[in-house]
Amino acid sequence: MVAAWYYELYAVVQTNTQFYDAVEVLTDDQGYFVVNAPEIERRAPSNTDFPVFTIFKPRYRFFKGWFADEKDMAERRNRPLLGVVKLEPNPIRGREAANENIPIYDDIPPEKIPNFVKAVKEYRSQIGR
Repeated sequence: MVAAWYYELYAVVQTNTQFYDAVEVLTDDQGYFVVNAPEIERRAPSNTDFPVFTIFKPRYRFFKGWFADEKDMAERRNRPLLGVVKLEPNPIRGREAANENIPIYDDIPPEKIPNFVKAVKEYRSQIGR
């Protein structure tokens, strides 16, 4: 699982989103994980968005987004968030369908998310990509 923080970079004509930081965690045997990121949250610029979570497990549809409601997200610096993400099985039906289920993070340095990169590489190898 990867939690990635982005912040808004304001320009004269448009606003761009920039990568700020990321943390990778693995689940335990029960599928639970904890993102312990108070240091990231404390030093983040004030215009940093709530982290985007990506959960990837081969043979399941990956999840990307938030698992807390807006009220909880607003309180994230004051208390832990709890949520449940249920991954749906993704029966592979051809290479094209399998390729659609590979999350891509080209803006995060690979050394920040080594297990995630390894899992994606192994999955690509399994499907012949």
